[in-house]
Amino acid sequence: MDISKASNFERMIFDATLRNSNLTADLFGNKVKDGGFAAEDLGGDEVMERIRGEFGFLSGTSTHADRVATIKRIHDTYGVLVDPHTADGIHVAEHLAAEVETPIVVLETALPVKFADTIAEAIGEAPEVPERFAEILDAERHVTDLPNDAEAVKTFIADAIERTNV
Repeated sequence: MDISKASNFERMIFDATLRNSNLTADLFGNKVKDGGFAAEDLGGDEVMERIRGEFGFLSGTSTHADRVATIKRIHDTYGVLVDPHTADGIHVAEHLAAEVETPIVVLETALPVKFADTIAEAIGEAPEVPERFAEILDAERHVTDLPNDAEAVKTFIADAIERTNV
């Protein structure tokens, strides 16, 4: 899944720039395609202050080694298995906790089984497959290659719907 252009992030930036549609369109329509944008591209320090203050966002970094160590520590300490994205959030939250006066909440973002290789690296064994997904891995797969073209995808979906409604 490529979330480099997550729509909820785009909406947050739109609100943080006081609904500047031209700037938001340039950031997500051009700069993201050209490799991304930085805080200075948002139009001033007040935008970052709004993101930190009104929206309550802080940021940090986590390396692969950090996430693997966090997965192992959380598993060993609490008996809870977290996915790599959640581990990144926990790692960063723990480092930022001293900078804030309010509690930090880290939400699980995916099931650990989706990242079996990383989980196995962290705890020495693959995660259990939840019962509700047990049959998915053995299910018949249907793959159709489509061009990177919205109209082709729309046509494919419309044709599939028509076939199932016959």
